[in-house]
Amino acid sequence: QPGPGWGGSCLPKDTAALLRVAEAVDFDFPLLQATISANARQRERMVAKVEQACGGVLDGARIGLLGLTFKAGTDDLRDSPAVEVARLLAARGAELVAFDPGLRGGAAALPPEVTLVDDPYQAAKGAAALVLLTEWQEFRTLDWNRVAQELDGPVVVDTRNHLDPDVLRRAGLRWRGVGRTPVG
Repeated sequence: QPGPGWGGSCLPKDTAALLRVAEAVDFDFPLLQATISANARQRERMVAKVEQACGGVLDGARIGLLGLTFKAGTDDLRDSPAVEVARLLAARGAELVAFDPGLRGGAAALPPEVTLVDDPYQAAKGAAALVLLTEWQEFRTLDWNRVAQELDGPVVVDTRNHLDPDVLRRAGLRWRGVGRTPVG
């Protein structure tokens, strides 16, 4: 499945360790090196998608984020690609408002540039774009008509291809996924 890259506490650590072992025995492992590099570039690709959805300007743009944990069903932010995408968006001047079902009550590990809110509709309120970063099931069943009313801009960037583009289109939203034709 597409996404903003892999993360979590295991795979990044394990791939780095495997690369160190290969180097220690003087084994050239270009496939693993390329895989790790491609994973890092994936975060930048997602930021570029958001920037394009916002007309090429992120400075001063309010961006709503859906999901910050490295995967659904957890409260784990360790090596979360979603958090890294948030950092990159903030570095380009975006104002970030986020909701994650696993982080109710807050999370100390969040970058200071991210304002965590209590529900997804607050994340959408006044946003130039809404960006899905973690594939929580409850995001599929949001009231997308309400989301469309809350948003300032009519675009949803779905970095996981998790949402049904036709549902968003019927709500008057433009869907931008990964490796698929945009809808709306």
